[in-house]
Amino acid sequence: MQNNRLSIGLTIFFGSAFTLIGLVIGCFAARVAVFTCTHDRFTQQQEKGNCQLEQSTLLMPWAKKIDRIESRDIQKAESVEVNFDTYTVVLRLKNNNDKFLLYQSPYSQNSQQLATLINSFLTNSKAKSFRFQEGGGVGETLVLLSFCSFGIMLTYFGTMGLKASLLASNHQQSEPN
Repeated sequence: MQNNRLSIGLTIFFGSAFTLIGLVIGCFAARVAVFTCTHDRFTQQQEKGNCQLEQSTLLMPWAKKIDRIESRDIQKAESVEVNFDTYTVVLRLKNNNDKFLLYQSPYSQNSQQLATLINSFLTNSKAKSFRFQEGGGVGETLVLLSFCSFGIMLTYFGTMGLKASLLASNHQQSEPN
């Protein structure tokens, strides 16, 4: 009986841990970054466009960090390696060569692709808009759901096992010898 309760307790503990890990991944680690640039729809003039970066996490999309900049202020975009596993897109501004750090990514290919898209957009006034998204894809969602589902399932079965164990224990105590 004691071993049974120990295994039930461990099942509940690990179920809760997997659920908590899934929620932590969703709230803090699984980030979503969406960068968009648009030109004015009416005049199609480059000077009237703007660019915007929205950053949030998978489970907390309401806690967005939004950075905006007018496209006319951007001279060019560059992909820069910050350290061995982090890359950033830097926007060089026309006024006094100031820099605007856009976003950081663990993927050099994404950083280079975004810089290329921004530069192409700035030189092509006929382009209406573009959108670039990193994160929030199927893979991250499946990992998050797997951890949470497995944890909830373990917790549920552990709780049901505990309930059955307690009922059996009460039933044995109520039987006359």
